[in-house]
Amino acid sequence: MESSDSQLAAAPVNGLSAEVPAEPHTLHSCIYVGKTYHARYRPIQNSFSYQLFMVYLDLDELPQLFDQSWLFSATRPALARFRRSEHLGDPEIPLAESVRDLVASRLGQRPTGSIRLLTNLRYWGVGMNPVSFYFCYNADDTPCAFVAEVNNTPWNEQHCYVLSWRNATLQQNTDSVEQRWQIPKQFHVSPFMPMEMSYAWRVTEPGDELKVDIRNLDSEGCPFEAGLRLQRRPWTPRNVRRTLVSYPLMTGKVLWLIYWQALKLWFKGAVYYPHP
Repeated sequence: MESSDSQLAAAPVNGLSAEVPAEPHTLHSCIYVGKTYHARYRPIQNSFSYQLFMVYLDLDELPQLFDQSWLFSATRPALARFRRSEHLGDPEIPLAESVRDLVASRLGQRPTGSIRLLTNLRYWGVGMNPVSFYFCYNADDTPCAFVAEVNNTPWNEQHCYVLSWRNATLQQNTDSVEQRWQIPKQFHVSPFMPMEMSYAWRVTEPGDELKVDIRNLDSEGCPFEAGLRLQRRPWTPRNVRRTLVSYPLMTGKVLWLIYWQALKLWFKGAVYYPHP
């Protein structure tokens, strides 16, 4: 999004899914490693990119994932923690059900399969998710909806854009198929970007690679774009440890960069748009 420049029947716990997959080799969850880029073209120019990782969580697999290492938890303080209350819906309701309810209310169709979340966990007690993405599937494992859960800093508000997978425009590229949507902007994010815009999304289905792009469009074209270029790593205890060592302060870095880029824009003379 805009910048100032994630089977055994059991009772739900803390809003987590009640489903627990039986075999580790069936995991859909993984780690995605790569980079994000942000580019502002006018009225002033500012661009940056940095390396990052995000977790891709099949919400039915959460209990199994977090049982693999003391480093992770969804129920207690830990180096890396999933906190249900930071995501959409009632914290007492399993997140997957809240996502299904949201999609059904917005699109008139309820996902019948897995809900998979691309997000940041809370690391060393620091949580920062400018945007998280839900990939929603039907029972036959075909995608049916894409949800962008956007948080704005420092107002701590949240808004969800819900898009139908089947209603997207398809773009066949050399190495991937992009889903494309264009929708009106509905939520204040950057204080250096006006509301009178639309968003052009370009998203690939998660696989060995994952791409997410968003372009801000106004009457004159594209003044800003941002995106992710990610490579899949299997979710194994070794990969988890290596990733946490390689990116020890991931969410702290994201938070610092948001304010640093905002300061750069301020000094460059970017127009400030107050929260409407």
